Amino acid sequence: MAGMVAALVMGLFAMVVAATRGLGLYTPLYLVTAVVEPGPLGVAQREAAEGWRFYLEMGPAAAGMAVNLGIGAGFGALFALAARGLRLHGLAAVAAGVAYGLVVLGFMSQVVLPWASGETAGGEVIANAPEVLGWPVFTVEHVLYGLTLGLLLGIFAFRGAEHAP
Repeated sequence: MAGMVAALVMGLFAMVVAATRGLGLYTPLYLVTAVVEPGPLGVAQREAAEGWRFYLEMGPAAAGMAVNLGIGAGFGALFALAARGLRLHGLAAVAAGVAYGLVVLGFMSQVVLPWASGETAGGEVIANAPEVLGWPVFTVEHVLYGLTLGLLLGIFAFRGAEHAP
């Protein structure tokens, strides 16, 4: 669950940045969906270029959010297992979460996105995904993901310790 919450925070940040930069509020969701269907991303980008930042195609946007939450849940589960095994809590869990977010950034940008660009309909759109909002934003997204994970797991670990026999 913490991974999904962290992915939601990450996604909302990306959406706000995209909207404020004139790229369209839902563009980050369409970017995720572009793995299988790049069409809505192109439409959203054209609409945003013409001044409409709120182009919404519900199906692709929902699919993008679902995939984002699913990936976040998977990476979050891995972090939770590692944090539990290492008995991380409090600030150590937060710091480890931020570091983990950066590890996820590296894995996604160096392994997953290059592989997906060659194996899916998204092609170059997927390969260049971090450049849509820019590498600094892509980095902050992942730091927020890890920070949220670390905070949530640090809080849960603390609560669990309070109730332990």
